[in-house]
Amino acid sequence: MLLAAAMVLSQCGQQMRSTGADDGGYSESNPVASSGDIVVSNGASDSILLLDPDGFYKALLFNADNTSESPGGVTYNTDTNEVVFVVDGADRLAAVSLTDLTYRNVVTSTLLSGVLRGITQLINGDYLIIESNVIERYTADGFPAGSPWPRSGLQTNPNGISARAAGGFVMCSYGTDVVRTYDDSGTQIATASSGIAGTTDAYACTELSNGNIAVAWSGTTDTIQIRSPDLSTVIASYSNTSILGDPEGIAEDNDGNLLITDGTFHHIVVIDSSANFVTIKANSVLNLPRWLFVVP
Repeated sequence: MLLAAAMVLSQCGQQMRSTGADDGGYSESNPVASSGDIVVSNGASDSILLLDPDGFYKALLFNADNTSESPGGVTYNTDTNEVVFVVDGADRLAAVSLTDLTYRNVVTSTLLSGVLRGITQLINGDYLIIESNVIERYTADGFPAGSPWPRSGLQTNPNGISARAAGGFVMCSYGTDVVRTYDDSGTQIATASSGIAGTTDAYACTELSNGNIAVAWSGTTDTIQIRSPDLSTVIASYSNTSILGDPEGIAEDNDGNLLITDGTFHHIVVIDSSANFVTIKANSVLNLPRWLFVVP
């Protein structure tokens, strides 16, 4: 594990936080995650990294076979304290324990044969997986959920997907160029486009703890929008292309701030719930970061 982590750090120019006594016990031999830690799917190193709340490297959770596979979307299973993620290439749904780094395969199925992107876990425990233009649904035990799943035709090139607290989910795409909400069966409830000229690709979306929906739009004027629960109203927005040039993933932290991964500047931009800039994290740790979540 030490060698693998060192290789990732060397390849990406990453820095580790010191493992001294004043550092909260962070070390490769004690990679237990804490509330507020950040899990990021890192594209350039084909790995999944655990960062502390300040964005410092904490542990290597998964290192893919860089010649044939890459990790995609990540989510968190509260019942098992695991990072659950898709692996594209040798297509599968996998999990790593945040307690002891134990790895297991959840789904290894010929049904997972397309391009695997986002993933989320619904309130009943089922997983929704974006596979090319199809949405697959599996139980927490790795069995197909059955009719009416899988669902196709909901959007073209969907990328981001997030469960909603009251049931159903929100999903967005860079093909149909919309964000939409759905009920638990995948029936569309509401839809919205960016309304921003030249900035139409929706790469990430998530429901916030207050019910609003945050969307990352990519294009000429990369923008984060915070929309009302029914998507009809833009409540607040943030754009600064000098630090946010390719928004790829979005998550809410435990303080209600939004964390946005950026594939141009290779860091995490933090804004508050009113879309005001807060800070930048992990600017020397990440390389092509994509999906992420914050450990509750």
